[in-house]
Amino acid sequence: MTAPEVQQNSRASVHSDMFSLGLCLAAVFNSGRSLIDAQHSTSQYIKQLDTMSDQINTLLPKIPIGLHEAAVKLVNRDSNKRPTAQLLAHIKFFNDPVVQALQFLDVINMKDPNQKGQFYRTTLIQVLPHIPKVSTF
Repeated sequence: MTAPEVQQNSRASVHSDMFSLGLCLAAVFNSGRSLIDAQHSTSQYIKQLDTMSDQINTLLPKIPIGLHEAAVKLVNRDSNKRPTAQLLAHIKFFNDPVVQALQFLDVINMKDPNQKGQFYRTTLIQVLPHIPKVSTF
């Protein structure tokens, strides 16, 4: 999942990592398939890169609304238009109480018993009705 500037100019930066993150994000909502599958061919890569905007826009209905703008910007061909990790962390989607609860569950083993108890007694009870049910495929 190489960023355009790495593929074409062999220049990597944190912006290149954000492009790769955008491709990973897209793959999550695209049944695991990357938006770019060039089979190590530079010409195929460039052709697929030219259709990136159309591909991401086609995929947007499958991506949560709160991530639409980030998804589009992360795979932008112009590295200067991609958000930094710091900016990405501040988008409203990640400040959602459900997302914060899920993030807490991810690290719950590192929390002390009081924090766990508080989470189970209040936070989880408040957000549980808002967590979407998982559909099976």
